[in-house]
Amino acid sequence: MALTFRKQVREPKQQREPKQPRESRKQRTKRSQKLFRYSGYNRKGKLINGVIKAYSADDATARLEKKGFIVNSIQQTKVHKIRKLKNNEMYFFAINLANFMQTGFPILEALGLLSTRSLNKNFEQVVNDIIVYINKGMGLSDAIAETKVFSPLFVSFVKAGESTGRIGEALENIAFFYETQMQVDSKFRNAMTYPMLLVVVSIIVIFVYVFYVVPSLVGIYQSANAPLPLITRIVIGAGGFIANFWWLIIAVVVGAVWLYRRLAASNKPIALAIDKFWFNLPIFGKLLVTPEYLRVSTVLYNGYLSGLNIVDILRNAENTVTSRTMKNKIRNALDKVNNGATLSSAFDDSELDPVFVKTIALGERAGSLEESLKRYIKMVQRDYFQAIENFSTKIEPILLITIGVVVGFVVIALYLPIFNLVPVILEQGGM
Repeated sequence: MALTFRKQVREPKQQREPKQPRESRKQRTKRSQKLFRYSGYNRKGKLINGVIKAYSADDATARLEKKGFIVNSIQQTKVHKIRKLKNNEMYFFAINLANFMQTGFPILEALGLLSTRSLNKNFEQVVNDIIVYINKGMGLSDAIAETKVFSPLFVSFVKAGESTGRIGEALENIAFFYETQMQVDSKFRNAMTYPMLLVVVSIIVIFVYVFYVVPSLVGIYQSANAPLPLITRIVIGAGGFIANFWWLIIAVVVGAVWLYRRLAASNKPIALAIDKFWFNLPIFGKLLVTPEYLRVSTVLYNGYLSGLNIVDILRNAENTVTSRTMKNKIRNALDKVNNGATLSSAFDDSELDPVFVKTIALGERAGSLEESLKRYIKMVQRDYFQAIENFSTKIEPILLITIGVVVGFVVIALYLPIFNLVPVILEQGGM
């Protein structure tokens, strides 16, 4: 029997796919864990709020209880720390929620729609928190207050809308207030952008001369052994001082700003004197005092529309204005109202804008204070925008001339000795 041998043909091995690197435990944990915000008591009985990473709410609760916490509430969050809402965010919240509610959406559905149109993760988390609080049985104003990111004025208006059954109108009034503030702030920022740009560019030019041009020219002057003009010695001395003691200059500026803000915040006579100084400046003063009247009149107007009583309106106005002078005037008016005075008589002898006081008096007399205040707001807003235009047209040439003089002074001081050095160099060469 013949044996036959077959050549075994090996099939080529299939190429294996490159092995994927294994995901580390740390990577899996980072990917799968979520943020949870909690509130509870520690072992000392102190109320603690914070954020913890965990796989679920139960896992977060277990971790906290392991540390000795008694957890009151816990919920998932998108941010480590919720920040206060800005004016544009409160405007966005108010105007959109008002539109949704007036369209006919229930409050929770309206908030759910608002959450889908969120401006950022912080805003979305705030809206989601409000939904959670309302589901727990809170009213809208209490839920908004519980987030601690809305202004007291916002909460006050919503509470007034709830008490009168006109939440949508109250939200529209709040939106009007913040829209007015944003227009004012935007106009002011636009007016200040070009002057600030000129100042920054001039400072950069001067620093370039001080740190780069001055040292090279000083070496030339010293090697020539020639006397320097007084103006040049002043610039060189100032440049040397800045180069050697720039840290001291920064420290003095920061210290002066800190002291100014501290005194303005804590010392009433100094704060009033500072307000008087700024408000009486020829060009800049009107830009600072006019927004204060816009804030007061807008709060009064919206407060009446929302159904607030006069005491609460004045308290909101006091918290809204920024200067100590206006706060004092409103507080004095509030004391008079508490003693039975009308709003117009409370502002008598207050040294406020006579047009503002007479507008209130005429509105009370005619029984149409809201309409009077609305017309006053439009008038003051037009005056303010006109003042912004006047400020821009006046300050820009003043700054250009000032910066030109300073830079020209430095350039002339540094290059003037060069003309005096030519004869000296020629004389030394001839010798």
